[in-house]
Amino acid sequence: MVFGRLVDVVRNPAQLVLAAFVSLIVVGTLLLRLPIAFDPGAPHPGWHHSLFWATSATTVTGLGTVDISTFSVFGELVLLALVQVGGFGIMTIGSLLALVTMRRVGLRQRMLAQAEIGAIDMGELRSLIAAIARITVIVELSVAAILFAHLATTDDIGVGRAAYSSIFHGVSAFNNAGISLYSDSLTQFVDDPLVVFPITVAFVIGGLGFPILVELRRRVHPSQ
Repeated sequence: MVFGRLVDVVRNPAQLVLAAFVSLIVVGTLLLRLPIAFDPGAPHPGWHHSLFWATSATTVTGLGTVDISTFSVFGELVLLALVQVGGFGIMTIGSLLALVTMRRVGLRQRMLAQAEIGAIDMGELRSLIAAIARITVIVELSVAAILFAHLATTDDIGVGRAAYSSIFHGVSAFNNAGISLYSDSLTQFVDDPLVVFPITVAFVIGGLGFPILVELRRRVHPSQ
């Protein structure tokens, strides 16, 4: 019975997407519930806060119930992973929906057809996901490099912390997560264009969505 239900979920795209996000949130909640997820000596805020933060990061909502400074580096890395995986998933789903909409065929019917008779060109699907991954890496690393070059020379936080902060905010900005390592978000950089501008660009590029970005890439490189 349980195995049969699992097969049904795999064959149903809507249920599969829901199950994937619920599973990610559950794993994130369990990791954020660990004592090492918060600074030593600080009282753990409880399950409901861990669940809220895990859900917020996975769905790139950007809301929080406790100050980000209460998390340890481990907790911050968990949030970063949830943002990256959740954001990538949301953007990939959006791209697939745009793809099947342009073809005027329902996503459920196309995915079920592939599962039953192999009717969908899965090579195209793999190509799309690969393009999304490349765009993600290029944009996030470009933003992180710009931020690092600036923070490493103007801030006294050290090279290691500057690199970590740059990568975190590059990922958060591109995925439109709205999560910052600073308690005041990015207020302290309000007059710093070398921080505000690259993060703004990352927000805009990520906000455009992959259907537009992939189409632009195809127009620039028609053979790819």
